[in-house]
Amino acid sequence: MCEINLTSFSMELNSLLPKNFKNDIQNIEPDIMVLLDECFELLHEKSGSGEAINVSQIIIDITWEQLNTGHWSEVEDSERQIYALASLLKVVAMVQNVKQEPQEKIREILEAALKVVDMGLLLGSSYTTELNHIANLLNSALYTDEVKDFESSRPTSEVLIKVDTEPLKSLHCPSLETFSAEHFYPRQPVKLIG
Repeated sequence: MCEINLTSFSMELNSLLPKNFKNDIQNIEPDIMVLLDECFELLHEKSGSGEAINVSQIIIDITWEQLNTGHWSEVEDSERQIYALASLLKVVAMVQNVKQEPQEKIREILEAALKVVDMGLLLGSSYTTELNHIANLLNSALYTDEVKDFESSRPTSEVLIKVDTEPLKSLHCPSLETFSAEHFYPRQPVKLIG
């Protein structure tokens, strides 16, 4: 994994949070509104990111149930918007919280955050610009060095494989019996003409 400044990374993600989500999403149930407000408050506290992960996961779980009840076309757009927002909140909280984790767990947590972003993009209906931007940042942080390692490990010269081939036999309108007996069953290739 490439070196990443987690503080500036976290600040960049915080800047992607909506300033007033209540205007963006209509028909938010009161209990979900309370959880969203709590999650936003926790993200602005110095040590609230761990709890913000839990609260955003609760919102994701509740919304997941709504998204998977009935036919997809009948799902309220507000439910999909809430799912995307909760995914965005969870990823920001995960990145804020990763600073408190041991170095060997950082990659695992950032990969899990990328999966949350993917689900938010798949099931959500808003905040796609923000989620796409976060996905790009996480991909760069996680996989840039692997691409460089792969490119440097490729052989510089091409390996040529010698293949012995015979010219393909051609038949003009063979009978079904001839074709079956001489080519189909013995599995001998032939080019049919006409």
